[in-house]
Amino acid sequence: MEIFLARHLEVDIDVSRFCIGQTDVLLSRKAKSRLAQFSEELKSLHPEALISSDLVRCKDIAEKVAEDTGIFLKTDPLWREVNFGEWENRAWNDLWQSDHDRVDHWMQNFVSAVPPGGESYMMLFQRIHAQLDRLADRTEKRILVVTHAGVIRSAISFVLGMPLERSFSLEIKFGCLTGLRCEDGRWSLFSLRNPLE
Repeated sequence: MEIFLARHLEVDIDVSRFCIGQTDVLLSRKAKSRLAQFSEELKSLHPEALISSDLVRCKDIAEKVAEDTGIFLKTDPLWREVNFGEWENRAWNDLWQSDHDRVDHWMQNFVSAVPPGGESYMMLFQRIHAQLDRLADRTEKRILVVTHAGVIRSAISFVLGMPLERSFSLEIKFGCLTGLRCEDGRWSLFSLRNPLE
C-alpha cells in the first residue's frame, strides 16, 4: 500500500507571524490560481481513496481532486494540524508579551508541553500514528490524504523512527507531496517532494 500525504497550498495569512494550527484559514489568491494544476498533479497519482482534513485550506483542494477524479471524498478532523488551543489565530509577538512564561516553556519543550486548551506535538504524533495504522488495514493500494505540515512531519517521524525533536529539520513546504509505503506491517518513506519555487 502507498499513502500520499499532500500539504495544502499557501494560505491568506502569514503563518510565520500568527499561531495557526486548527484555525480555519482560507487558501490565498495565489493558491486558488494553482488549484487546477495541483489537482492534476494529485490526480496523476491514481489514488483509489481520498481523505482530507476538514479544514477549508485542505478541503478545497481535496474537493477539486474529487471533482476531477470522481473519487468519494472523506473529510476527517483527525487529519487536522496540531491544536494550539487558546493561542490559535493570535500573533506570536502578542503571545510572547501576554503569556511569556507558558510560551517560553512550550518553545523549550514543544514535544511534551501542551498549550492552554490545546494539544502537544506528542499528542498530534499519537493521533497520526493511529490514523496510519487504520489506513494500513484498508484494502486500497493507493490512498491520498490532503493535510498539514505538522501531520506530515509526525507521519515521517513515525515511519523513520525519528525523534520528534528533530522533525522540524524536515522542510515541508506548501504543496509538498510525501509518499509512504506499508508492506507486511513495515513502513518506509519513498518520496518527499517540495515544489520548485
